[in-house]
Amino acid sequence: MSKNESIVNYNDRKYLEVYGYLSKNATWKIQEDRREFLHQLVAVINNWKGQLSNLLDFFRKEVIYWLSMESVTDADEDADEDASEAPGERFIDFEARRGYKDAPEMDKDGKPLLRRTTPVHRAAKQGANPATISDLFKIFDKLDVNYIDEDGLTHFQVACWYGLDTIIENFLELGQDPNEGFSQNTDAKYPNYPPLYLALSRCHETVAEVLLRRGADLLRASVDGVTPVHMLGKRNHNDAFLETFFEIGEEKLLSLQVNTIDRDGFLPLNYALVGRKKKLMELLLRHGANSNLRDKNGDALLHLICKLCCYSDLGELLEKFFAINDELGNTVQVNARNIAGDTPLHLLLAVPSNNEANIELNNILQANGSNYRVDTPSLLILQNLKKNAVELLLRRGADPNDADEEGFTPLHFISTDDLAETFFKINKELKQTLQVNARNKLNESPLHRALDDNLKTLAELLLRWGANPNLVDDEGQTCLHMICCSDDDDENMAKMLFQICDGSECLLRRGASPNLADNNELTPLHAICKRKNGDDGLGKRFFEINDELNQLVEVDAKNEEGSTPLYLALSHGCKKLNELLLKRRADPNLANAEGRTPLHVVCQREDDDVDLVKMLIEMGDKFNKPIQVDARDKSGCTPLHLALNYGHEQIAEWLLRRGADLNLANAKGSTSLYLISAGKMDCADLLQTFFEISDKQT
Repeated sequence: MSKNESIVNYNDRKYLEVYGYLSKNATWKIQEDRREFLHQLVAVINNWKGQLSNLLDFFRKEVIYWLSMESVTDADEDADEDASEAPGERFIDFEARRGYKDAPEMDKDGKPLLRRTTPVHRAAKQGANPATISDLFKIFDKLDVNYIDEDGLTHFQVACWYGLDTIIENFLELGQDPNEGFSQNTDAKYPNYPPLYLALSRCHETVAEVLLRRGADLLRASVDGVTPVHMLGKRNHNDAFLETFFEIGEEKLLSLQVNTIDRDGFLPLNYALVGRKKKLMELLLRHGANSNLRDKNGDALLHLICKLCCYSDLGELLEKFFAINDELGNTVQVNARNIAGDTPLHLLLAVPSNNEANIELNNILQANGSNYRVDTPSLLILQNLKKNAVELLLRRGADPNDADEEGFTPLHFISTDDLAETFFKINKELKQTLQVNARNKLNESPLHRALDDNLKTLAELLLRWGANPNLVDDEGQTCLHMICCSDDDDENMAKMLFQICDGSECLLRRGASPNLADNNELTPLHAICKRKNGDDGLGKRFFEINDELNQLVEVDAKNEEGSTPLYLALSHGCKKLNELLLKRRADPNLANAEGRTPLHVVCQREDDDVDLVKMLIEMGDKFNKPIQVDARDKSGCTPLHLALNYGHEQIAEWLLRRGADLNLANAKGSTSLYLISAGKMDCADLLQTFFEISDKQT
């Protein structure tokens, strides 16, 4: 040793001697004092250059104990973001490297006292890193002494939790019971779990195998009812270990608890499927798992597979599931219902959603550290996956007409046209009769749903298979109402509905009434006129077909608000449709429940659309139904009042030229002349126009 090294070593020892002396007077029961002392001591340790010394030469045993306990207490609070280790971790590392060994405390008979809280317990509860736990087991290396703290946690359990396989083997060689340290006290702050559970929960497969071969209880459940078999599904264990697990069970001639429901209400198969662990599913089925058993949601395994229809391996899962059950001679109940009354086919056909049961299962798995990957395919791939799965279920005997508790059949659930084609094709091959007019509790038929979802192909297929377009739902709407209400920018759906039925006949030709009103007194013509894109030709086609059938369309029918189709069409400014209605002899002077006529409607629109007013007045003259320009609504307002109120100067001028009376007062006593003169709008030119018109009339 060089002279400089001797000086450094001498200084290090002197520092420790000073701290050893100071420690004798420290107040160890006060955490702040302990922590401050630890920080000062670690500063010396960090600069230590010489040979490691025996701490017992400087500190009493109880001081080392307190320093060790403080080192593993809330270590993160003292961590330096730039340092590789927290002060406590540094002290434990220093303590282990210099070979310090804890000596057990003995009772009066000379036997070790097992009821003792050690830094090992404290560190594990604080979530210390594995390196610190390993260092602590170098210090507490008497593995024939399995210390247990006030919560029942043992050193052996900590070793299992951290996957210290060598420590575990040494424990077992010294006679440790592989099932020891388990309590059913669910109220404990740190509930105890079987050693095997702890190893499986952290995917320490080497430790788990050691425990299994040394007699760990494969049937013992944790305090929350989770068996080792459940844990296989809650974590991502590799296939080789899964096979080993079940092989050991076979060697021990054990009937594994593959059909046990845990406290969360789920079976081992549930966890296997949510994690898409195909190997585990196979092993569970081959070892007696009943695929028809239900979890707390009433879901059997097939329900769960169909709920996972947004995963890219759906088809593979289904095929493997049926193949294994066929091989084992198991009957799969393909039409079983869950608590919600859904069959697997219902779930598969429904649009993928954040199903509550799936969310709950996913949350449980995530909370337990299962990080399985979710591969969500593109929409096109998803459609192909679902098509193949639907075909498989139908060929396996799934009932295409089974209704759930709300009356929804598989036909109600179909969400894409592509899927619809597959569904009808397979049922045709199987010569299955489809109940195309089945109604749910809202009295909606599959055709209602198809039109509501804008599924043209499905609607066409339903009609070709005999769907009745005249069925009325709870809102009083027929399919004709629905299509007439549609704001679809193209005419395809309308044309299809008018042309498909029976090959050449249309909805109307099959007896759909053009004047049948729904619960709001809306007729199909009202529905057409309510559409914002009313000039798309649907109204014209509607009249043409009814003309061919010699059916009279009631153009002046009123809805529950007293509005006629013309009133509704004018509110959207659809000139072609309005002209069509007027040509069909719609009355341009009929008032609604508020006393407002079609002219009132035009005058209160946002646009100063004088052309629409001209068209209305000119068409009225043409068909000998002159417009009543001074008609009053229930508030006494004339169209001119409304035009002035909305600032429509062009409309106001045109009304004046058509003889509108400026002196008529509304319910508030205001005349149109008053509105102009009071500055309601800047109408100097309008006043000039008024006087010019007055002069001409006189």
